[in-house]
Amino acid sequence: MRKTLAVLALMLVPATVLAAAGGQYVMHGPCRVRSTEGFPFDRTYQPEVHAKVSGPDSDLRIEVSGEGVKCTLRGTKKGSKITLPVGQKCPVHVVRDGIEADVDGVLKSGSGTMTGKDLALVTHWDVDGTVKLFKDTKVKGIVDANVKGSRAP
Repeated sequence: MRKTLAVLALMLVPATVLAAAGGQYVMHGPCRVRSTEGFPFDRTYQPEVHAKVSGPDSDLRIEVSGEGVKCTLRGTKKGSKITLPVGQKCPVHVVRDGIEADVDGVLKSGSGTMTGKDLALVTHWDVDGTVKLFKDTKVKGIVDANVKGSRAP
């Protein structure tokens, strides 16, 4: 079950780093995963993820990938401030370390900053889905991420 929540953490780290001109970013930072249903679990991970950003500041498309996962979010940027509207879903299907999972992350809050080539994002996700172990197992939890990085050359 610990591997299950670790997979969820890696799936939902939103490296949604933004730039008006778009670009590719490499992000790192703590991602804390906590269970809210079932056994007690609380662990922090340091995954590496990539974000490809396109579109104007008023309608950004952020394609997040890494650790075998892909997720697309929408956001806006005004000055150096980044806003991610709450309620966005990130459905994920992943097979990793012998575990298969179908989960939905729902964004409960999200904000960030971009100054020069440096980007930061803080997000809070509620997670709900099913993990296939010996049988389908219901999973619920919380994923908090605070990722930072720079524009890739």
